[in-house]
Amino acid sequence: MKKLLALLFSFFLSSVSYGETYTCAYLFDGKARALSLERVGNNFINDWGANWTIVTEDENAIVLSITFTQSPSSAFMILVDKEKLNFVNVGIEFGNSTDIIEGDCTVNR
Repeated sequence: MKKLLALLFSFFLSSVSYGETYTCAYLFDGKARALSLERVGNNFINDWGANWTIVTEDENAIVLSITFTQSPSSAFMILVDKEKLNFVNVGIEFGNSTDIIEGDCTVNR
């Protein structure tokens, strides 16, 4: 019985899909900042807890998005280049879009 419980527990832990974490550095208003994106299941969670949807992914890149539909509506997109290990991020909102930020990343698997 203990072996069965141990097997079920290890299966449960392996089925919770925690994958790589991208840690990216960038400058914003002349100050060094960081962005952390951790793969959890089929999404990425950033360091302040926002849940980013994977729009598309292949061996070269990951495209993430998050959308807010309450007024004012806005959408944000992150492109992570897996080969060059860099990223670009932008938010769009009518009349109030963000600056484009970009920087280099490291990945921990």
